[in-house]
Amino acid sequence: MDPIIIVHEVIDKILEDAKEKWDKLPDDKKHEIANSLGFDDINEFITTFMETFRIVLLMNLESVNYQDFGFTEQEWFAICSYYRMSMLRETLEIYYSLPKKIRKALEKILSKASSIEEFYSAVLVGPCPKCKSINTRDCEFEPGIHSTTIGYCRDCGTYWCLKCGVILEDPKKECSCWTTVTREFEALIWEEFYVKDKPSSKNIRQFIKNLDTKTIEDLLNLCQQKTSMGLYKYGYAYQDLVNALGEKLGFEVEYGNYRRGPDGIWKDDQILIVVEIKTSPTWLKIEQVDKYVKKKKATFGLVVCLDFSKDQINAVKGGYKRIKLLRTESLCRLANLGSKGKTLLIQHLQDEACTLI
Repeated sequence: MDPIIIVHEVIDKILEDAKEKWDKLPDDKKHEIANSLGFDDINEFITTFMETFRIVLLMNLESVNYQDFGFTEQEWFAICSYYRMSMLRETLEIYYSLPKKIRKALEKILSKASSIEEFYSAVLVGPCPKCKSINTRDCEFEPGIHSTTIGYCRDCGTYWCLKCGVILEDPKKECSCWTTVTREFEALIWEEFYVKDKPSSKNIRQFIKNLDTKTIEDLLNLCQQKTSMGLYKYGYAYQDLVNALGEKLGFEVEYGNYRRGPDGIWKDDQILIVVEIKTSPTWLKIEQVDKYVKKKKATFGLVVCLDFSKDQINAVKGGYKRIKLLRTESLCRLANLGSKGKTLLIQHLQDEACTLI
């Protein structure tokens, strides 16, 4: 048989196995992988991934476990040699036309993997959070566990949750991040922001209104983690959660638009606060918040974020006296105090010497 045909038949079988493993992954894990490499659409990602994976394999044929396909080392290397002489130029042209980000990421993983199975695990499971080894797998076929949401490191024996990354002492017990509320919340996010062409905030905001402050705080941490992994649409839910805490404080809250204008407006009899909400200080522009304050004729501007840079704190101190910075953690503490928390927040807003709350 033509060596070129043999090579492609072997690669096709490997790709079939890869696609089968991909199809077994939970949808949230698929989106996590796709987003980590810069893809919003998982269908676009898997198509590009399979194309790239094919080319990477064709350029790294020694990585194939040729014994699994009935070849001796001598036979396989002879086939590879013939294939490269005939196809290398065309392969290279196709390979370098693919997105650089995904190509480089796969190259790096493949260079460290000792087998194709290890390559699968490195991409779909990821490195061990404890020893950083890529000799990992999920626990779908682990006796007593049978879960694709739990990772296992063959080198150090660590088990961890593939959803939140927490190391598990007892992998037979479901990770605490898989609560009923969390499941429902994430299902709503995926349905509204990732599945629908025209998302609606109504269902998510109604769901959040029925939650207690501690649960909202937990979901804020979840959204923070997800956005740090590249799932940026969790930032929309983060915005709604912060506004819900404004309601817990006792303000009349006008929820903002996800893509334009201020993220929220909090009112009471005394003041009107324009609220800007960010999951990261990277995206914060103080001058934009100031524009919202002036446009809405607000008493104050309040920026809620996980943390702030020194430059942002100094900017507010230097020229934006009506803008205050509030860490998300501090907002949660105030919300736990109810009406007393509202009184404290207003006092901080009115204190000219106060910049960071």
